[in-house]
Amino acid sequence: MTAETVFRKALYVQMKNKDKEDRVSRLNLSINIHTSATPQQKRYMHIQLTDNSDTFFLYTLKLDETDFQTLKLNQGLLVDFPSFPQKLTELLTLCLDEEVKEIPKFVLQLIISDGFSTLNIVETNPFKHLIHLSLKVLPGNDAAIKSFLSECLRDYKSKNEVLTNKLQSTETSLSASLKASEEALESRTAELTSMKVQWEGKLSELQAKHAHSLNMEKEQAMKTQSATQQRFQQEKRDLEQAHMKIVKQMEARMYELDTQNKELTETKFVNDASIRDLTAKLSVAEEECKSTRLDVQQLRKENSELEAELHRQEKASNQQNTRIAVLEQQLNDKDTVVTHSSDLLHSEQAQKKLLEEELSVNKSRVTHLELSIKTLSDEIVKANEIIRKLQHDSKSVHSKLKLRSQIALKQEEVLKEKEKQVETQQRELQELETRATSDSKEINELKSKLESLQSEHTEYEKKLASNENVITWLNKQLDQVQMGRARIGVSSSSSGVIPTHTVSMSQSVGSRNFTKSLSPDKSGDGTPNQLSKIPQPKFKSTPILENSDESKENQPAIDAKYLPQCPGPAPAPLKTRNWSTSPADPFLPTVKARISKDAVKPHSALVAAYFPTQK
Repeated sequence: MTAETVFRKALYVQMKNKDKEDRVSRLNLSINIHTSATPQQKRYMHIQLTDNSDTFFLYTLKLDETDFQTLKLNQGLLVDFPSFPQKLTELLTLCLDEEVKEIPKFVLQLIISDGFSTLNIVETNPFKHLIHLSLKVLPGNDAAIKSFLSECLRDYKSKNEVLTNKLQSTETSLSASLKASEEALESRTAELTSMKVQWEGKLSELQAKHAHSLNMEKEQAMKTQSATQQRFQQEKRDLEQAHMKIVKQMEARMYELDTQNKELTETKFVNDASIRDLTAKLSVAEEECKSTRLDVQQLRKENSELEAELHRQEKASNQQNTRIAVLEQQLNDKDTVVTHSSDLLHSEQAQKKLLEEELSVNKSRVTHLELSIKTLSDEIVKANEIIRKLQHDSKSVHSKLKLRSQIALKQEEVLKEKEKQVETQQRELQELETRATSDSKEINELKSKLESLQSEHTEYEKKLASNENVITWLNKQLDQVQMGRARIGVSSSSSGVIPTHTVSMSQSVGSRNFTKSLSPDKSGDGTPNQLSKIPQPKFKSTPILENSDESKENQPAIDAKYLPQCPGPAPAPLKTRNWSTSPADPFLPTVKARISKDAVKPHSALVAAYFPTQK
């Protein structure tokens, strides 16, 4: 004997009894199908009603094929015995689903009487309560209740054993996982301690390295400080030595002047009138010498400032040349970018045309699919009308039920096929719509890219225009600087202005050392200055320049844009002495000799001497 459980669930059942009040209780209902082990394999259905709160509550029904035939004839059932359990379970599931609602549509009723009880499946509506199925169930006797209790006990024991086995397995697995987690925790803590030790060691090493580097930097700073102090002390010594030399020279000069004064006093008695004239002329010459010295110092300062400004302009011109080269390279790069962007634009336009063609094709396909869907919907409406007619005919004629049912099944198959076709076409339509939206998105993205490329192109054109303006401005500045240099050289060579001094400039790191050719102790050729050796006075005034007034008038003025722009007030104009009107000076022959030497030099040598370039 084999048993197959078809249904086993708890349901709310309306219990009606003559002696008691009606009540609703939750009962366990199980449906089992038993098949005998004989060659005939007889089958019967066993229905059982029990209550968890009342262990002696038991109602059973044993229904075989013969009993089912009588039940079918009495209640007008349209199903066979093999399909009856499935239909019964469907009705019970409907009752189970309707339990949640306030007014359930399907209800399970148990009417208890003395001999036997009836189990009804009732459909409720506002007009009438329809009984779909009514089964007569018998209350359990002592033997049935005992066997039921023994089966329940056996089930509980088996469930208890299964639960105990599960509990033991879970305990063992949890203990093993606990041990593994504890071991992992220990290993992690050990790793953490080792990592802490490593980080502490690395931290100490880094601190030691930083301390060592700090000490090295301090030592280097001390060395540089000591070196700078030594250098400043050496410079101080050199300056002191130079000052001492100047003092000695001045003392020697004073001694010589004293000797000359003695000689003049000796000659005083010879010619008192000439001495008075000479003394007067000497005082005037000394005043003029002081003024000339002041003029020479001022001219030297202005010459140094002009040389510094020239150096700055050359440096700025070099920077502008490098900037021009960089700008030309950027222009070349931007030209390549513009050509690449134009190629991308052409390719994107071609892609846009292809996408528009695909979009038109997809639209035509969509219209074709919509027409096919309309035709299918018309066919579905016709099929629904045929189904309605068939249902009306099935109600009126029972004899042609099988034939009509077959026709209905065929129609349903056709409908399912049509529905499948409709679903496939709808999916294709959705895919086409998604593709069309994606194509439109791509077109919008391409348009945005095109706009961005156009904006970049305009920006590049603006940058090119600004760079061209900068380049033209720099070229004008360079031309003006070169013209200014040429004008300065021409004016210095043509006007006959006396060069006051020559400067040889040698640059060191962050400092300039100027060695002046005309110094108080030495002349331009390295020999002792002839000014220190004062010759015997000659009572004639020798003009240094001829037609000095005409040369000053014909001399071109230097343009103000080539002079350094200082934030303070404008410098005073250079004072040029009129040497033709000055009295005789004992220093003039040496200065004249110096001027004659410089006048022999060519124009290029004079420009190189008075305007040295930075190497």
